[in-house]
Amino acid sequence: MAETVTMNASWGVSASASVEGIVTDLSLSEEAIHQPLQNETGAVVGSTQYDTRKTATATIQVKAATALPTAGSEITIAGAKYCCTRAEKVYSNKDYVKIRVDAEAYTNWAGAATAP
Repeated sequence: MAETVTMNASWGVSASASVEGIVTDLSLSEEAIHQPLQNETGAVVGSTQYDTRKTATATIQVKAATALPTAGSEITIAGAKYCCTRAEKVYSNKDYVKIRVDAEAYTNWAGAATAP
């Protein structure tokens, strides 16, 4: 039998103004932001990585009256800080209210110092 793990998701201006719910699924990714280095004939001879883009997508089961985080706000998912790029509330006649949140962070972005 699979082990059940509960994770909290929060967003808001401070810890005292956060919203919590049950994360039902979470996807984290990381991608190098780089520039290919070319020689005098145009052949790629190397690459310089200048940042790392990290993304998070979470579905969170919440209370029906929960407000969505606003686009551009800083949110915390799995203990890491991200910028919210998209949020939607999902209603269903067979399930609890859920919020889907897409977020991103960059290693050179000051707000993402604790990003995974």
